[in-house]
Amino acid sequence: MQTLKEFIISCGNDFNDELVGSLSRDLDLIASSIHVKKARQEKKIPSEVAYKAEFEEHEMLIDIIVDYFMTAEISDALVCGYIDGGQLLNVSDSYACPGVSFTVQLLKSPLFKLIHETLGSQDFLNLLFCYEAYIGNNGGLKLWGPIEEPKFKFNRDHMSSIDTKMMMYKGENSLRGENPLPETVRLCLRQIFPDDIQVGEGIPKRFKKIGKILEEALANHNRQMMEYPYILESICGKVCVEGNNYLEMATSKKKVIRFLMIVIDKIFPIEHIGTASNKAILASSIAHFVHISLGEQIDFKDLSKGLKLNNIGWVKPRNGVKMTKPEFLRAQLMLEWYIKWFFERFLSKLIGSFFHVTEASQSKRLYFYRHEVWTSISQRFKGRYFMTHLEKSERSINSLESFFENDDFIAKLKLLPKVKSFRLIAAPFRGSYDERFGYMEFQREYMKPLGRVLQSVRSIHGSSISSVSALIQSVAQFKRRLVKGGKLPKLYGMKFDVKQAYDSVPIDLVKKVLKRKLDDYSPTTDRIVVRQYQSVDDQDIVNPRKRRKITSEQVQTMKEMETRSKSGTNLDYFIQKSGPFVFSKAEIVDFVDSQLSRMSIFYHRTTYTRKVGLFQGFQLSGILFNMVYDSVIDFMKESVKVAPGSPTEIFRLVDDFLVLSTDKEIIQRLKKLISRPIAMFNLNVNRLKTKCSDTSLSFVALELNIKELSFVKKSDVYNNEAVSLRSFSKLYKRLEFSFEMRLKSPLFSERFNTDEAISTNIINLYEAMTLKFIASHKLIRSGDRFSKQDFASSLERQLHVLEARIGISRLRNLGLNRTRIEEVVYDLLKAHRVI
Repeated sequence: MQTLKEFIISCGNDFNDELVGSLSRDLDLIASSIHVKKARQEKKIPSEVAYKAEFEEHEMLIDIIVDYFMTAEISDALVCGYIDGGQLLNVSDSYACPGVSFTVQLLKSPLFKLIHETLGSQDFLNLLFCYEAYIGNNGGLKLWGPIEEPKFKFNRDHMSSIDTKMMMYKGENSLRGENPLPETVRLCLRQIFPDDIQVGEGIPKRFKKIGKILEEALANHNRQMMEYPYILESICGKVCVEGNNYLEMATSKKKVIRFLMIVIDKIFPIEHIGTASNKAILASSIAHFVHISLGEQIDFKDLSKGLKLNNIGWVKPRNGVKMTKPEFLRAQLMLEWYIKWFFERFLSKLIGSFFHVTEASQSKRLYFYRHEVWTSISQRFKGRYFMTHLEKSERSINSLESFFENDDFIAKLKLLPKVKSFRLIAAPFRGSYDERFGYMEFQREYMKPLGRVLQSVRSIHGSSISSVSALIQSVAQFKRRLVKGGKLPKLYGMKFDVKQAYDSVPIDLVKKVLKRKLDDYSPTTDRIVVRQYQSVDDQDIVNPRKRRKITSEQVQTMKEMETRSKSGTNLDYFIQKSGPFVFSKAEIVDFVDSQLSRMSIFYHRTTYTRKVGLFQGFQLSGILFNMVYDSVIDFMKESVKVAPGSPTEIFRLVDDFLVLSTDKEIIQRLKKLISRPIAMFNLNVNRLKTKCSDTSLSFVALELNIKELSFVKKSDVYNNEAVSLRSFSKLYKRLEFSFEMRLKSPLFSERFNTDEAISTNIINLYEAMTLKFIASHKLIRSGDRFSKQDFASSLERQLHVLEARIGISRLRNLGLNRTRIEEVVYDLLKAHRVI
């Protein structure tokens, strides 16, 4: 790779001071910073472009080249970010870049006009068509040259998965209203086989048999549906909402499965699945479906796996005659589509008719509440919450028909149960199906760039903690600051959390804090630029999963690029994906103000706005909340006179606070401060959860040893809930992956934790993984048997991962070896009678 300056000289030109005049210094700088090399595939210079290059002005020539690349659909870094001009309002050009293309503006600059004149039209076109150019030799921005978007093979397998969406968050509704079975056989068949049953056409002969079965099922359903509530009550008992634990009021999954099987037996004749053995496999698949976790998907081929096709008469074209291979494949496909419909439509709607299915707060486990139970416990909470925090909006006109025609940014109400309360989540309304592209553009042009700006504005203030891992690392940094002569001074600790933190944030304070932090972030200029980049590999293929997002002022961005190009390190090349987004401070504040004033809940066709606070769920709520609560830490430090660099630190993770100090007096002063409401922030601390200690504290599911500043995570704190998988091999793979991911936590790093704590954490992790296996192995299909040898092989693979991560010698120093770990695991298996 040569510099642009070397390329110019190789073409028989030189940098003559008389030629370049006052631009000589800038020209030499730019020509030395840009590196060029021959493209793998040279583009032929079209005759019409070569002809126009002789007499067109320089800037017009660049536009002609851009227009040619776009018209000929040539993938080149030069035209990244350009789209059809017809997609933008008030644009008359054929092609346009929504923003400013850095490369095009650079090529139109006086410096490149001078390079054009120096090289001549032929060599200049050769430079743009047959070479690729970069800022930097060892990584940097690709200015022009061929690129390739990754080629994705169209695969319909993504349509083959079934998830929980169809049965989630259903309100109390009649069975007819939820309609698990359509009114007619034809509608049923159209749902099952949408590509084969067309409107206005007859039913193909091959569906006559399944049509008769569905006709019988519809008749059974219509005749017996009034009995379903009595069946439910006989299995689950009378509705009871007594007690203090909302999670325990959910119906057990065992009872849900039993109810479903009885109803299905009453509706469908045995012919729909063929034989009793197939029915047993279907029952196992139903149990698997009910035990699915939030966000999980099941391939419907897995649900039909094991079903004997030859025992199902309606899929066969002729009874008593062996099917040909094409007939067998068609029969197999028909059964798969039927199973997909059975679970995704019929079973999901049947569940939604009798149960409100939801995840718990901070959990992926699904809970099944009978509608009467859910209505009773949720209405109590909603009544109190609406009266305290919300008010009806009489001026707004909103609906769930259109995103862009609404007066407000509306959200649907979602309640997630906790042990003694609920968490209210506002799930933003994204518009109708026809508006999906408009909504995506709104996200791309406004929400995501502005969110990126706010993240950067917040990050310059340093001590922002966004995860438990970040907390452990921050405490370790604090510890290194305190250690002197290998010793840690005596420390005192306090933890507390804020009552209803999101619901109590003053809106006016949010805007005030935002304005102040924007001024701190960019004191000398009013404009902030967001640039988006994508990495390019050695084969000039754009990687869509490694997007680089740089947010800074434009001059700072250029300095960052220049620094990278001179560093000599091997970095990825990247291209500008789209034109930069430029925002003034006033535009940012106005947009946030609009979001805050127009955020609302749309419930029972009524719009509710907030009296105070923020809705959890809206995109900007989290970052705005964190900005305000970063200021809470500043206020607390100032109030109790904590000097910068002093041996006192306040850590915060959302609304949970941890204070560590060598000065007991500071802890006492801070405790006194939070014992009363802090009016400025409308902040009230939960006194019952406030704890002080000089030995240990439980904080965000971790045990903190204050004497050593080390963290331990107990085995019962991990997510040990059962996962429903179809085979032991899949369960082992899931556990091995989970083990490897969890081992990356700073809990297991000597940089952030003590040896004793690391040793304890390793044992606790193995206990947690074993408990998860014990809970999950009962859900494995009965045809797959537990093998002690397979379990030992999986444990062996986990041990290899542990040794690679920690090191064999270090494990020995920690007092751990294979025998010790295996003893812990097998003792648990024996205690739960697995072996």
